[in-house]
Amino acid sequence: MKKTLQIALILCSSLSISAQNSKEVSDFTGFHKAAEYATVRLNSGESALVLLNQKIGIPSLSLVQQKELNSAAGKHTYLQIEKDNIPFYGLNALVHDYSDDLKTIQYPLLSSHFQGDFSSTVDLDLLKQDLEADSYESVPVYWSNQSTNFKALRTDFKGNDGLHFVLISASDEILVLEDQRLYFQTNDSTCMALIFAPDPLSTANVNYGGSYVDSNDGSVAVLDAERKNITFKADYSNGTFNLENADLKISDFSSPSIAPYTQNTPTFNLTRDQDGFEDVNAFAHLSIFKKYIDSLGFSSIPGNQIEIDVHALSDADQSYFSGSELKIYMGEGGVDDAEDVDVVIHEYIHTLVFGASANSNRINERAGMEEAICDYFAVSYSHKYTNNQSDRVFNWDGHNSFWPGREASSNKDYQAISFTSNIYTHTDLMTSCLREIMLNTSRATSDQIVLEALFSLQASTTYRDFALMILTADANLNAGLNFGIIKDAFVRRNVLPADLGRSEIGSLNQIQIYNTHGFTKGENLFVSSNSELRSYKIINLEGKIMTEGILEGKEAQISGSTLKRGLYLLTIKSSNTNKLTKILKH
Repeated sequence: MKKTLQIALILCSSLSISAQNSKEVSDFTGFHKAAEYATVRLNSGESALVLLNQKIGIPSLSLVQQKELNSAAGKHTYLQIEKDNIPFYGLNALVHDYSDDLKTIQYPLLSSHFQGDFSSTVDLDLLKQDLEADSYESVPVYWSNQSTNFKALRTDFKGNDGLHFVLISASDEILVLEDQRLYFQTNDSTCMALIFAPDPLSTANVNYGGSYVDSNDGSVAVLDAERKNITFKADYSNGTFNLENADLKISDFSSPSIAPYTQNTPTFNLTRDQDGFEDVNAFAHLSIFKKYIDSLGFSSIPGNQIEIDVHALSDADQSYFSGSELKIYMGEGGVDDAEDVDVVIHEYIHTLVFGASANSNRINERAGMEEAICDYFAVSYSHKYTNNQSDRVFNWDGHNSFWPGREASSNKDYQAISFTSNIYTHTDLMTSCLREIMLNTSRATSDQIVLEALFSLQASTTYRDFALMILTADANLNAGLNFGIIKDAFVRRNVLPADLGRSEIGSLNQIQIYNTHGFTKGENLFVSSNSELRSYKIINLEGKIMTEGILEGKEAQISGSTLKRGLYLLTIKSSNTNKLTKILKH
């Protein structure tokens, strides 16, 4: 999503939410905290499916393979978790096969408690009207956090222009209301086009204003002068060049109805006052970008041809990706979105996340993080053409009178911020971390690492989780060569602790802890290790041992019920002398 989309929800009076309140959909997204995930390394000869069933520990569980993808570092198998043929919404188990002696599994930490009866009293007809949907369909699902598995109903709302909301409800309670729209074989022949690369303000290195304004899509001399010669490939059939290939297709599926641009010569020399300019601008850059990510080892994603309508949404100043349709909608309000390569790449990255991650559900912090990842790749791709204004995102479409755009530079403190319903508030924090990694390594190195990390994303992934996934990806791709650079970028913004060691990272990590957020509210910590656990200590900042004990097995729980609120130092030891030390809030 490029900008915030607001939907007025008028909910039935039986709900605890007032019928007079007007809220964004994202206010209800993640109304309950999703289950967290653990990662465990397999021992030689150990069965991934057997171990997953043991770890998840719910009777009558089945794991149904959804897809299998290859990345630059290995093979990833995605398994839908079901009980008695009813799926757990948004939960998957994963098997990551990096080499003969390095396999890991990723699984949710679930409770054995179930409640409810797959029913809901939410007024679906009224909600359909308020969401401006045309139809809906309900099926039973489980929705889980770490303490409860709700027997719930999943209701899909569908409508015009890719409208697709998912409601998870149990009894009279809304657990999740999620906007599924993710905003922001033929013969081919080499073509050449005069297009923006990446946008007229960046290449001219000027701000929006004066002669450098939209002028209602007019053919303005200073803007036309910023067009660059770009080479790309397009379909050539029956004497006509079409903006289509196996991965991408310019289409017309949303109002206003403007047919995709075609011509019978390979040189596209269009100006902004012609509708075909946006068609060529979007298709050429996406074709170049897809070829680039294929070269990095990620030809398996998104896994489908993506259709793009660059004249969509009744000229609204908005763009989004619809995962249910595999389509990108791009509006023409303000500056045409398809004229700014940042917007084009941002929306396409949503398709890669959709293809690579175990599920497309995005809850609170995870939703904002995906937007930040998309912003990062927009900045990274623009960096291919110019270093100018690389601390901005949407340089041409935003940072003007139409909307303020977003930033790619930030020194925010992760521990000092909170995540609200506006998922864009702190995208600059994660984007700036990833951009710093790129500037201190290389574009190809950084892009490959971030793309590899997408395969581990879950619905509940936090900024800190993703930072560890980035370090894990580097460990698997580059033997941890960039550990210091990556760590520094995240430590600088307090996403990761300064004392983080290599042994605590992903597949190299021997001891992992989970539910640190729940620990602040009095819940137990969960501990997992590849070797036998031995002991733990919790020490206050004055050096006094507040609690300590013996741990047994490879998994354990640690209670902080006797602790007062404050900061503590946790130390855990295992049988192979490995030690994890971490600062915790309580």
